[in-house]
Amino acid sequence: MYRCKAMRVDDWAPFQEKFEDFFMLAGGDRRLALFIENGPEGVEDVLLIPQHQSDMVELLSPGGWQDCPDARERNWGLLVGHASAREDHGLKSGYE
Repeated sequence: MYRCKAMRVDDWAPFQEKFEDFFMLAGGDRRLALFIENGPEGVEDVLLIPQHQSDMVELLSPGGWQDCPDARERNWGLLVGHASAREDHGLKSGYE
């Protein structure tokens, strides 16, 4: 299961920094990752996190999170996580 939230770059850039800190404090846990699906110009981007510790991650940007049952059918870029995070989590690349 995955959780996602639509955000403008002004919102997701600071969230990404907070997530990076959380990721490092968690010892680079491979079960944690932050992905992005870029929206068209002028449309919010969608950020995606795996279910693992999502309750803690969501506190870094409260409100607006929802389940993303079609995550594996969509294309994602990796913002934070191990280089193999897309493969580890069964997600497609946004650059294929």
